[in-house]
Amino acid sequence: MERWFKVLVPVVLLVNLLAIYMFGEPAGRWFRFGSMLLFFLIYVFRYFSNPHLFAIFFLFLVCDYMLINYENDSYKLLTFVTRLFAYVLIILLIWPSLRKLKVNLFTGAVAGFALLLNIYLISLMGKSTPENARADYFYPIFYAFGISLLALVALAISYHNRYGTPASFYLVVSSFGLILSDVFFYIAFYLGFDVFYYLDRVANILAISFLVAFAGARKEIQLE
Repeated sequence: MERWFKVLVPVVLLVNLLAIYMFGEPAGRWFRFGSMLLFFLIYVFRYFSNPHLFAIFFLFLVCDYMLINYENDSYKLLTFVTRLFAYVLIILLIWPSLRKLKVNLFTGAVAGFALLLNIYLISLMGKSTPENARADYFYPIFYAFGISLLALVALAISYHNRYGTPASFYLVVSSFGLILSDVFFYIAFYLGFDVFYYLDRVANILAISFLVAFAGARKEIQLE
């Protein structure tokens, strides 16, 4: 991660937190979109390496634009779908590197148990969502969204365990940031704990910034 980028990220974080504090969370979504646009442009003009990663960043950009009008059911659905597709594309990006990964029985059993436990927790979150916030598509999209995010984290960890490079580390941090961002936003929006909007913004910006760092590290490897 370059020095100028390490300075930029805290500045972007501070601006976003001040925006939420001064203007409120709905208006602060514009700052989130602006931050995502900034990271998208940094990727395009400095770290672009392949169309697959471009599509991932573009989907996150579209997602944050749709989030501005999240109270509208159509925008809400598009927010879920674009973010879900972004997660699936990240999984597909690293999957070829993991196809030959050997997993012993114990590791497989532990991973399976953890997956089932997390699916159960996702179901509890779905049931705790206020009824007036559940559209017809809510449960299928919510479960697909949650499972894809869990798969992303699990595969990112496996990817790092296999390669142990700066790029793989950045991906692990990014994936954890993404899952924390989604959980924090859920708690804030659906359960009414507004303070979690701040945590959501921190987690999301860090997640995207580490995804940019991941793209930069991958490009360096390709150039060597």
